[in-house]
Amino acid sequence: MYSVLGTLLAVVILIGVLFILRKDFFIAGSINGELVTTPQFYNRMLAESGEATFESIVRETLIEQEAKKQNITASEADIDQKVKEIEDRFGGSAGLEQALTANKTSMKQLRDQLKNQLLVEKLLEDKIKVSDKEIDDYIKQNKQTTQGLSREEVRDQLRSNKLNEEFSKWFEEIRKSANIQNYFK
Repeated sequence: MYSVLGTLLAVVILIGVLFILRKDFFIAGSINGELVTTPQFYNRMLAESGEATFESIVRETLIEQEAKKQNITASEADIDQKVKEIEDRFGGSAGLEQALTANKTSMKQLRDQLKNQLLVEKLLEDKIKVSDKEIDDYIKQNKQTTQGLSREEVRDQLRSNKLNEEFSKWFEEIRKSANIQNYFK
């Protein structure tokens, strides 16, 4: 009898300490004094964006698994270079920080996205090469839209288009062969 009461008292004290130290385990917030519980918050979050979040995790994981199979990596130096290119487009680090804040994205999230992008580019490298003839043909057929662009800018644009096309096909193939279990539906 005393051991059951002692155990119950220890559990109550533990829950009390957890509540004081880590309120977020139980309460997500309050609105005009009305509590929003953590389970209520997570259930709503799952209902509203759970599927999209799960699909994003599936995409990232499959890309990383495929890169690992093929011994492909994205080095910190590669990621740093991409960050630098983006900083330059935004007029420096302050401009990039402002853009990240506006998009509610952290530098870590950006770096993770860039790592994934680099892995995809390396995985599909053979399929996204752009020849000089393709550049010439594109410029010839799209004089209005390519006016003022350098050959390198046109190459980047064509490469990006090819990457989007090839990624869609490639990803569907690896997704079909993957064993994906979604338990929160």
